[in-house]
Amino acid sequence: MVLTIDFFNEKAPGKGTKYIVSKHLDLIVRNIVQDVQLFSLKQNLKERTLCQLYNLIVCAEEKIKPHCTEILRNVVYKYILDEDPEIATRVYRIAELLGFHVQTDYLLPLMISHLTDSESKNVPRFVASGLTAFSAVIHHSTQKYPDQLDSFMEKLINLIVSGDFLFNENPEVLERVLLVTQNLIDAAGPSCKAYQHSLFKILLQLGSIPQMAAHTARVDQSIETLAKNCEIDTSSDLFSIELAALLDEMKESYEQWDKNTPERFIFDMLVRRSQTAVVDYWETILMIVASNVEDDKDYELKMDMLNLVEHFLVTKELHSTIVYYSEILLKMILIPASAWRVGKPNVRIRKAAIVCIIRLLEQQ
Repeated sequence: MVLTIDFFNEKAPGKGTKYIVSKHLDLIVRNIVQDVQLFSLKQNLKERTLCQLYNLIVCAEEKIKPHCTEILRNVVYKYILDEDPEIATRVYRIAELLGFHVQTDYLLPLMISHLTDSESKNVPRFVASGLTAFSAVIHHSTQKYPDQLDSFMEKLINLIVSGDFLFNENPEVLERVLLVTQNLIDAAGPSCKAYQHSLFKILLQLGSIPQMAAHTARVDQSIETLAKNCEIDTSSDLFSIELAALLDEMKESYEQWDKNTPERFIFDMLVRRSQTAVVDYWETILMIVASNVEDDKDYELKMDMLNLVEHFLVTKELHSTIVYYSEILLKMILIPASAWRVGKPNVRIRKAAIVCIIRLLEQQ
């Protein structure tokens, strides 16, 4: 069954319909919520019930506000990740509609309190459903209340970067964090400029996490949208602009990196995507790489750093810079990494370093 009213279309209920719905709103909401929660309800009837709820909100508009908690807890959070895609889609649309009609400065704090509840935030499934609902609510929040989202931007960014979300190990939660960030950037528009660094860093971390490899295209599209909202020509220019600030932040911690440190994945993605902008920060980059190929570092970390060096060596635009810094590159990174050590099974590390040395000699 197709949703009968689209809140972006010209179709709208008449004044008489709105009056009748508003008069009996409490009773209708209660009955619909009860119907949705019936386990015995057949799938097609559940779809129709969700359609009724959607159209009810269309009629009630901002008057649905007192019922937001009931709808969120008993319908949206429970069914927005339903196994049936039709059910999940309908519930997502209901959440979007709440965000469209209910004031942002009421709805967002309410949902933040649900997401950060001490019991709920430790349940990955609830976190994923809560973040999905959050992304839906944000999506159209600036259509009727364009000025209210900006006052919550800092709080929303802090919510995303909290240890329970951005640093979560659950791929489903991470994908929902990306969805929230995508919709936040879309909805905020030019307001993103004031939060450019924080939003870029979130996307950079999401794009560099191995568990998020399947969503690389979505991350790239969001970075492109962020650049456009910040009046920057391309995403490559955004990488170049942010390179200096992020490298300065990494100077404080790079010596403590191990194979699981998020910053080391961010570093890899950052310098690869910054293209020729890296030449202005070459000494800092080499210092970070050299520190992370030392003998006591994890095998995975050393291999990734040597792969990054090889990337530099095969990038034609960097050839002149590579030649200029070749002595430092050899002494600080490649020769130490290729050295044989008693009791250290580092054959692959040595081979990777030797490959880089050969690449370097080919440029001389």
